Parts: sequence; structure tokens; C-alpha cells
Amino acid sequence: MLTLIFLTACSSSKGEDTAEINDTEDTSDTSDTSDTSDTTDTGDTSSPDTLTDFTADVVAVGEEVQSLYAGAPAVDLLDPSYQNNLTAPGLTGLAYTPLIIVQFSLAFDDDGVLDCPFVTGTFDESGYQTTDVLIEGGCTDADGQTWEGSMIYNSFGVYYDDLTMTSPSEDCPSEMTSSTYNGGILNAPGGLESSIKLLVNDFGESCEAENFSIGFNSSLLTEESVDQITYNGVADVFFADSEFGNQRSMNVNTIDEVTNDTVCETEPLSGSNTITAGINTLEFTFDGETDCDEEPTQMLSVNGEEAVEVAGVNCATMGSAKGTTAFVLALFGFFGLRGRRSHA
Repeated sequence: MLTLIFLTACSSSKGEDTAEINDTEDTSDTSDTSDTSDTTDTGDTSSPDTLTDFTADVVAVGEEVQSLYAGAPAVDLLDPSYQNNLTAPGLTGLAYTPLIIVQFSLAFDDDGVLDCPFVTGTFDESGYQTTDVLIEGGCTDADGQTWEGSMIYNSFGVYYDDLTMTSPSEDCPSEMTSSTYNGGILNAPGGLESSIKLLVNDFGESCEAENFSIGFNSSLLTEESVDQITYNGVADVFFADSEFGNQRSMNVNTIDEVTNDTVCETEPLSGSNTITAGINTLEFTFDGETDCDEEPTQMLSVNGEEAVEVAGVNCATMGSAKGTTAFVLALFGFFGLRGRRSHA
């Protein structure tokens, strides 16, 4: 399910590169994990029979995120740099990014084995991950990217513990950029619960440091039918400086976002996404069913005013991103986040 959410959030057609792994990642029906609740004392994740319950760790990050969000003033939604359509599915895709990168790398490795990061365990091809997959850093991969920290993937979801990916900056190759994930995603009845703190150290075109961070708690429910997925979700989001200080907050509410690639590959068919911060509101309306554009567009109404057509999401920048951190940064641009860093 995680790749499906990620690809749908991109609102682009499924390419040949992703088709090979889509059938190995359908974990949407993994919410019933009650029979594993008595296996919480599983510190040794090296055993194939071990299942680690990291629920409390993800919840702890979520409480920290909520505390920072609650004390943060609202972002200025009248500032055009914040008028991007950040959705609950999009945030879920961002939360899954490190795991997706590893799965992509494994899928297209000739031997199906990575030298770096170190992967212990096997991704269950049935889509029901009942054992741990432990992914650890402390190494540099063949592309010169450095991995530190760790992540665990199993039927509970995904947990990141200071997972840091470092690679040369695309804008300033002599400098190194990094992204650090803490928190994770928990499988829940019918959907996913995400609590993420993400710190990005980046450099601009003139090689000046541009460091920023984001934290969010999101809930995403999905309803699937033939060729079609409907998303409903909410999220509390804050943007901040490099030390998670000087936060600015917003709320996201995605309602009945419907995707169906057989009808429109580039954008959702219908539904809406509302972003609220203080007294200001952005309401985006999806119209791919009646106006499917090659370059995705959506309708935007600011504070209830007449809606205008604006550019929608597009995955084109991700295909040109080189390196793990560059991929994350491309996602920041795609999800409408990267342009906000100077305002945090």
C-alpha cells in the first residue's frame, strides 16, 4: 500500500520502474495486529522470528510534534510561498520516503542485495510483513551517499530512529546535504497514522546554508475499489528552523480525494483539500474527472473568494534527483515545502 499511496500522491502515471515492485507492497490490510501485541519485548531484531512493537516510540514523537504545533503561531497563508496544495496523502508519501528509496534500490539491484544501507530480513512478497526488516546505516553506498541511524519495517508500520541520509548538494556539489527522520507510520484500521520530525540541511545556488525542518501528525484513511482509491485525512503541520525552533503551524483536511489512473493519470478526479492557519483558509478543489490536463492543475479559493486555476502537483523533478537526500529535497519541492524554508 505504501508505494501506491506515494505514487498516487504524486498524481502521475505509474512508470515501468515502479510496476515491478507494486505487487510486493500492498500492506493496506495489516491493521489487525492484535495477535502480535504480546511480542513487545523484542529487543533483538536480528532474529527472523522477531516482531518489534515500536508503537510507543512513534506515539512519543507524535506527542512532541503536537506540543510544538500547539505552541506555534499560524503561517501566513496570504504569502504565495505557502499557497501550495499540501495534502494528507502527500504527507504520508513524505513519511514513507526513506523506506521507498530502500525498496526501489533493492528492486533494481542485479542481485537484490544492498551493500549499504545494511538490510536484515526480507520484504514479504505477499504484502503482509509479519517479521522485522531492519535497515541500518553506518556506511557509504556505491553512489557516495552516507547512511546513519536505523529504521524498522513490519506489520506495525515503519519506525525511524535518527535515520540520516547524506549526499552532495545538487545546487552546491562541494557541500553535503542531509535529511534526518525520526518517528514513523503506524498501520491503523482502514488507514495510516504518521508522526514525523524531519530535519533537512541544504545549500542554495550560491552555496549559502538553507536549513529547515518540518513536523506533522497525520491520519489517512483509504477506500479502494477497482482502479480507484478515495483518500480522507487530516494533519497538524509545523515548519521550523534547523533546530525545530521558530515554528509556524497549519492544519490540513483532505476530503474525498479520488484517484483513478484509467480516467486521469495526472491529477485527482474530484475532492478537496483545505489548509487552515489562523483566520486564513486555502481551499483546493480537484477536477481531473472533467478537466484532466497533461500538466496537473487544481482550483484554489483563498478565504472563500472566487476560485482560480493554479498549477498542481507534478513528479517530474523527482526523476532528475540524484542521490537519496536529493530525492527527499525533490519531494519537498513537489509537496510545496521547499520554497517555505526561508519563512520558517
